[in-house]
Amino acid sequence: DYLGLCVRVLITGASGYLGSRLLSKINKKKYSVFGVSLNGKGITKSYNLTSVVSITKMIRRSNPDCIIHCAGFVPTEQSGYKDSKKNMSNEIMTRNLLELTSCPVLYISSMTVYGGSHSGPFNEYLACFPETAYAQSKLDGERIIKGDGRGGFAVRIPGLFGLPRRSGLVHNLLMAAKNKADFYFPDTPILWSGMHVEDAADAILNLLPKINGRFTEVNVGYSGKLSLTTLVDTVNELYRTDIRVELEYPYFEFDLSRYKNLTSAALPNFRDSIEKAGAEIDK
Repeated sequence: DYLGLCVRVLITGASGYLGSRLLSKINKKKYSVFGVSLNGKGITKSYNLTSVVSITKMIRRSNPDCIIHCAGFVPTEQSGYKDSKKNMSNEIMTRNLLELTSCPVLYISSMTVYGGSHSGPFNEYLACFPETAYAQSKLDGERIIKGDGRGGFAVRIPGLFGLPRRSGLVHNLLMAAKNKADFYFPDTPILWSGMHVEDAADAILNLLPKINGRFTEVNVGYSGKLSLTTLVDTVNELYRTDIRVELEYPYFEFDLSRYKNLTSAALPNFRDSIEKAGAEIDK
């Protein structure tokens, strides 16, 4: 393995939804971990990755052997996916990290880089046709790192769900099922797939010791075809509800062969992840 047994790992966006999970789950006996975030929340240190001065201080202090790069603008509503100015910060942060380091990068990317022009399953060899500014910023980040010639992974993940997030399609649908309430679906046939944030963090950390000198795209998600319709059918089965979908929503399917070949790790299944998310809400 490229990283060896004892390395210094810098996690950016470490107070965020995914970054905080990675920070709590990483094996601190094996890795020396330095977590940073814009707000310095919790046990993270505050640094602004869009500032060269700030990021220079961060690199001097952390001296990383590897970076897990989670930091970035994440849209909280549909309009955010189209906001080119806000999404530009993703590229700025990535370029700053590359300018001041030479270590491998495990870059958190997105299923959205593929676009919707292919019927799937989506594998890493396919050409990408991002359809939003957010998706383009994620793909640009992948290309910038690969062009820099360093090792690592671009980890392409679906949308995430699970506590402490109490919003989004999965949470809201589960609440509707539990309360026997109405649920209002998107009025356009959106392409959707999801993964529990705990499962995503575990999968990403499985990749960490597999980094080598080549930068490689890797899909991480659940097996099989998923869609908003699949989500509703699963929730109806678990809660014996009869929530109905009016539109025909497209399916998304990852080809997970590369992840499985790299890690030999089994990924959980979608149904169990929805059941887990529902049980969390009751705690």
